[in-house]
Amino acid sequence: MAERRKAARAARGAEHAERLRVKRVRDNERAALLTELQRLAPSERLRRFACDEDIVLDAIPHELVPTNRVDRGEFDPEITRKLLKRIDRRRGVWALVRRALHQSTVEGQR
Repeated sequence: MAERRKAARAARGAEHAERLRVKRVRDNERAALLTELQRLAPSERLRRFACDEDIVLDAIPHELVPTNRVDRGEFDPEITRKLLKRIDRRRGVWALVRRALHQSTVEGQR
């Protein structure tokens, strides 16, 4: 009986170590992505958000979301459409970006 418990405890320990290793890898990848995004210009960041489906928008810190420099004129309509589709109905800073894109779209149609 004691041997089975020891074996089960060792198996749980190995599973836990593997989960920790996977988490460290994921955290390192996220840190690298955030550093890379920080180096990009605001318009390039928005392009990246629109085109890279692997980026989880909700995981992006608010400081990296360029809300004050959203100009639809910098993007072609396809990029704007993709970005609006990805933002969807998100709130907070993403809602500010969505409104700015909609507003510049309306102004561009006039």
